[in-house]
Amino acid sequence: MYPALAVHSALTAKIADVNTLWVGSDGGIEASLVERQGIAFRSIPAAGVHGVGIARLPRNLWRLAQGVIAARRIIHEFKPDVLFFTGGYVAAPVALAGHSVPTALFVPDIEPGLALRSLARFADKIMATTGQTQRRFTKEVIETGYPLRSDLTLWERETALRRFKLAGRLPILLAFGGSQGAHSINIAVANNLRDLLTAFEVIHLTGDADWNDIRQQRSQLPEELAARYPILPYLHEMGAALEIGRAHV
Repeated sequence: MYPALAVHSALTAKIADVNTLWVGSDGGIEASLVERQGIAFRSIPAAGVHGVGIARLPRNLWRLAQGVIAARRIIHEFKPDVLFFTGGYVAAPVALAGHSVPTALFVPDIEPGLALRSLARFADKIMATTGQTQRRFTKEVIETGYPLRSDLTLWERETALRRFKLAGRLPILLAFGGSQGAHSINIAVANNLRDLLTAFEVIHLTGDADWNDIRQQRSQLPEELAARYPILPYLHEMGAALEIGRAHV
């Protein structure tokens, strides 16, 4: 999501009248994040089919078919000049529905996921963080680097410390993960929490799934240690957390 938001921010800074519609999955977290940026959002049914058990596969294929129909309706109404994809299974029905629309892919990881590899056949342009990604595609890949959001550089350290109610006298550790990887990071932090808090102040972004468990664990800490351990299920102002840690890198 964030590479796409960064690209959108850069594009609208240069072209004032860009009209953008973000298409996401039903019930996905992206709706609130996208609308927070002032971008119109529509959702469609979507589900993954790779690695899905046989019992779930028919249902997911049905949702994929529903997603193609919904995406075709959206494309007919919005009439986009370009489709831009950064991955995720919701991209598949949109790409199928919009196969006649010029398409650009951005690969945020060195190794592209299945969705982006599958969508390459529809792509007019493929861009990637690094040229190493070229070996995964038969089409030319343009190396662009990783697009960064402009708001990541807007914070000052003292303001960021106040945001998290931290003293800043110890090194500050930011613990977070992406997608399903967040759970293993949460377990690692939880299993070593008291040792970590003797050496660090820890900002922990837990994700929604483990939020209640981590919050319960924090409530059992002594007040002095709990004060060094701000936890959040999600953080919009990631620039604040990054600015705090800059002095310790």
